[in-house]
Amino acid sequence: MPDELMDCMFAPSYKYRFHGYVKWADLDMSTIKDDCLTLSIPIDIVGPAIPANWLCKILAVHKIPVLQSQRSKADLLAAIDGHDCSPCDDHIVVLKKIPLFMGLPSTHCKPSTHRTSTSYLPRSSKCINVPSPTLFASESPSEYPPPPLDKAQEATIICECVSAMDPSMFQEAGCTVCSQLTPLSSLSKSRHVCHLFGLLENDSCTQIERTDSSEPVRPIPGPICDATTDLICLTCRSDVHKGKVPKCALANNLWIGEVPEVLA
Repeated sequence: MPDELMDCMFAPSYKYRFHGYVKWADLDMSTIKDDCLTLSIPIDIVGPAIPANWLCKILAVHKIPVLQSQRSKADLLAAIDGHDCSPCDDHIVVLKKIPLFMGLPSTHCKPSTHRTSTSYLPRSSKCINVPSPTLFASESPSEYPPPPLDKAQEATIICECVSAMDPSMFQEAGCTVCSQLTPLSSLSKSRHVCHLFGLLENDSCTQIERTDSSEPVRPIPGPICDATTDLICLTCRSDVHKGKVPKCALANNLWIGEVPEVLA
């Protein structure tokens, strides 16, 4: 198996369409041309770009049984998923090179050293022109080279970059209702909804710290909130506005209180 055909590089100025499948033994290096590319690649990787009729032929080569009722593209791809056998090493995939940038002179493209022709294919393996499934293909030709940026585009890129690096986009703080770390961009002041915090009262899940076992067990009065922050996340704000206790609220039996210094 020639090493130069195994270490294939895809040229960025081309898209590649499935063109054939043939044994290494049938490869005639003297017939290599510029319009095709050969490479050794697992069939389950290249499978989505192969037409269903070719997949049936390839499965027959690999002796993978296919029922008449399982000839849809999805069933054929499922049959070759993770497949590995000796014919996998004896066969190569032939890809057709199609210029990606229309109007690009062929003299500007350096000829690939990894190329082949379809003339070596046996009669039963003649390639067909497949118009739809492609590998590494673009929907439409792109202008190449692209035009330089104008001042408006430069300003847009700079503004978006500055906005993405603003501290509020990645800095976090705790929510007073659920105490979970949340990006500052998703937090707001809780004073605007604190009059609705009556639904966050729950005497059964809090307890005032005791310094002696003889002291009575007493709950913390009022709404159960994190007193170290005055911010509230969007999720908790929405639930409180609807009159619901947020799923992750401290009042939903998730309160643990501050850790004493002796245990810190």
